[in-house]
Amino acid sequence: MDNNEKYLETINLYKSVFNTNNGKKLLWDLMKVSGYTGTNFDENPYKTAFNEGARSMVTRIINLTEMDASKVEVLIKEHRKVDEYERYNINV
Repeated sequence: MDNNEKYLETINLYKSVFNTNNGKKLLWDLMKVSGYTGTNFDENPYKTAFNEGARSMVTRIINLTEMDASKVEVLIKEHRKVDEYERYNINV
């Protein structure tokens, strides 16, 4: 198997995981913990670099699964609603 075939196999593996409902839940969790939807700036430049590294992994997943910007936006909106709902119900 050459490098191109390995790369295509890797892309297919990412798609088989992250294009499922559970995969989207995992992707949302990774977005939250990586700061993907917020700012990663910190006064400490090393912390900023670390944060951007985490964010770049989410970007890699989005790129490899060929998820376009509108799908990413929908995913963020849907999961923010779920998070808000769960937070509200837990605190009631």
